[in-house]
Amino acid sequence: MDELVCKIKEYNLGTTHRGWIMDDNVLDYSNDYLSVVRIDSSNHWIGQDKMSKMWSIIFRKTASFEHLKNYRLLQENFNIKITPVLKGKNKGCYGLRIYDMKQNPDSKIINDILDFIFCEDN
Repeated sequence: MDELVCKIKEYNLGTTHRGWIMDDNVLDYSNDYLSVVRIDSSNHWIGQDKMSKMWSIIFRKTASFEHLKNYRLLQENFNIKITPVLKGKNKGCYGLRIYDMKQNPDSKIINDILDFIFCEDN
């Protein structure tokens, strides 16, 4: 857990990157709980000169995983929620939202997060 927290915190250094991503092809990941559809990020102004970034792992849900021990551990360390996608081409999917970030995610950190959540020790 400590290693993953350190990796994620590296994406929270510096000022918030103003660019965003919306990538359908960055990650091929599926298991008994989900199938990843897309990785997004978006920016939100939180003050006159301050911006925050939200990561979204958009997925088709096969089974609930909010009860898994490692998902709950992530929630204790980061502002993470699962919310439905209500509009657009991925309506009906869900998003694993990670709030209060500064840099865009890459496939490596997203894969690390998902591997942690779904590791066999749960």
